[in-house]
Amino acid sequence: MIIIFSGTTEGRSLSSMLSEKGIYHTVSVASEYGLSMMEKSDFAFVSVGKLDADGMADLIRGRIKNTGDNEDCIIIADATHPYAKEATENIKKAASILNAKYIRIKREDSMQENDKRIKYFETTEEIKNEIKNKGGNILLTTGSKELAAFTDGLSEELISRVFVRVLPTEESIRLCEDAKIKKQNIIAMHGPFGKDLNRVLIKQFDIKHLVTKDGGTAGGFEEKISAAKDENIDVYVISRPEEEAGGVSVEEAFGEILKTEGAIKEEQAEEADKKITQISTETTTSKEKNSDTYEDPTTIILAGIGPGKKDYLTENVRTEIKNADAVFGAKRMVEGIEGRVYEMYLPEDIIPVIKKENIKRAVILFSGDTGFYSGARKMRDGIKEALPDAKVKVVSGISSMSYFASRIGISYDDAKLFSIHGKSGEEDIKKLYNMILENRKVISLLSGGEDIRRLAKKLAGKDHSIHFIVGNNLSYEDETIDEMTPEEALDIRDLELPIMLSINDKPEKRKLTGALSDESFIREGIPMTKECIRHECIRRLDLKEGDTVIDVGGGTGSVAIEIALLSDTLNVKTIEIKHEACELIKKNKEKHDAANLEIIEGDATDVLKEMKLPDAVFIGGSCGKLEEIVNILIEMKGKMNVCINSVTEKTTQTVERMITEKGFRDAKCVELSVTDTYYNGNEKSERVNNPVKIFSFTLGEEDE
Repeated sequence: MIIIFSGTTEGRSLSSMLSEKGIYHTVSVASEYGLSMMEKSDFAFVSVGKLDADGMADLIRGRIKNTGDNEDCIIIADATHPYAKEATENIKKAASILNAKYIRIKREDSMQENDKRIKYFETTEEIKNEIKNKGGNILLTTGSKELAAFTDGLSEELISRVFVRVLPTEESIRLCEDAKIKKQNIIAMHGPFGKDLNRVLIKQFDIKHLVTKDGGTAGGFEEKISAAKDENIDVYVISRPEEEAGGVSVEEAFGEILKTEGAIKEEQAEEADKKITQISTETTTSKEKNSDTYEDPTTIILAGIGPGKKDYLTENVRTEIKNADAVFGAKRMVEGIEGRVYEMYLPEDIIPVIKKENIKRAVILFSGDTGFYSGARKMRDGIKEALPDAKVKVVSGISSMSYFASRIGISYDDAKLFSIHGKSGEEDIKKLYNMILENRKVISLLSGGEDIRRLAKKLAGKDHSIHFIVGNNLSYEDETIDEMTPEEALDIRDLELPIMLSINDKPEKRKLTGALSDESFIREGIPMTKECIRHECIRRLDLKEGDTVIDVGGGTGSVAIEIALLSDTLNVKTIEIKHEACELIKKNKEKHDAANLEIIEGDATDVLKEMKLPDAVFIGGSCGKLEEIVNILIEMKGKMNVCINSVTEKTTQTVERMITEKGFRDAKCVELSVTDTYYNGNEKSERVNNPVKIFSFTLGEEDE
């Protein structure tokens, strides 16, 4: 009798290897979700349910009775998660009760170099104490069972900044709700996840702190850490529980089972240890080959269902659903559809099912129209990569925008269209806020009532002729459409599927140049780059939409803030070594609502080494380390525009020497001497500012 206690990648791999050799065995998983992840096999019997030691022993006795296996030869493979300490203890007790051979499959350790932004802790409580006084959003990837321990005792404000990534199961969602996690902060997905997806989630939800477990290679730990490093955020790791010596790899466990069970011939048993790696490779290759091989090309239809209610399905979409072998979609989309239906909407969940079940014609449903802020594009890209031979067909639906416009009786050809559905970070709210100020009509897709309240808070009490029309649950029986002012919207209830039209009778024209005056900044004795100098420096950086800009020596933050306000698409970071200056920059950032500005406290020579290649760098202060800073930028080996201010002869000589020795491209220098003149009635006064030399040049290879 062979039994695997699974629920992990390692358990599934071992079961697959045994099935490949035609060896009957039993797999025990704790949940229905664990069952759904198992590969179907005639050689594997899967039992579902969380068991204690006695329950495990009873399960094995029952299987022996049903199969007639030798009760004197029981092999128990423990492939539970490294952090499932209680489960492992129960499995050991069951093995002792039955006098069974116990094999612990040990997950491969992660190999992480020392990094000051990665910190290890023994308990969740230690991490909570470390992180609770820090600003910024937090992403928990420790599993739903750790949530209550993490959120217990935390303030409502801090919990509102906690985002969680959990399995897409009802139990996980319930545990999130019990821990008071906001619905829009729940990311329900099945992993492990690649580096790129981790980076996307970190950016989308503006994450500054990542809390995780050391799940090893199989658990995607390295991909999380790599993504966190690229995005320059802090990582807090719950260390693995100490394991007893004797754990083996999946391949070693497979070899030990083959020899102990006597499932292969005597001569094969003697060679098993030598062939384990080869067997594993052949098994994996065979699985990949079989899963990617289809008798006929698979056809996948990406279909828009319209605003929601089935009455608004187009006839084309109805026909595709009727002719499909399987239909995929979120719960509300697939309700009432007969046949083979899966409540899934993410590529990483759907594609494995299509491959595993060999589905020939699949329909994947999306809300609204597939071409308007839809997940269809991401799905199409995922299919193209995973199923290159599949035929993809896109069928459009009625967009929620057009339905909403028809319900409130307006045209929307002159409206700005925008979506922050599922991505309600501060930068996204700021983009929508600016769009509302600058345009008469804006129609926006939102994540919930909280988005409207945050917008209303920015607008309430100001001299704006703005009102909102908010639709929720469009086309359903509980559809609502309400009109309100920003002040009234402060108390709006939580909404499930909101869409909003903002009407601004006095839109503001957007300024096309940097125009902040020196008086608009809080100074508190901190040196500041003056207005005329600031604007000339920014002009010389030659910025483009979407650029990443680094300001070295932030001071008051005047240059960084002026840059950030030029466009919401700019990603601006300012580095300042003095704590009091950083606090001042925070005040000025809040005053000017520069959501796309990140303030980094530290020595630029340390911080820059951990940063990605920027498009432009302004150096207003260097604490005597100018040449070292420039050398670090050169080592990044990429094109960037650099601007340096010099008010001393020593700095000027250093810059001129570097330009000569290193051969910077497009090197220029202008010296500005500014005199401010003030008039008070008949009196005139003048203030002469020190002359400033502005150097600009380009690093990196010239474009071909």
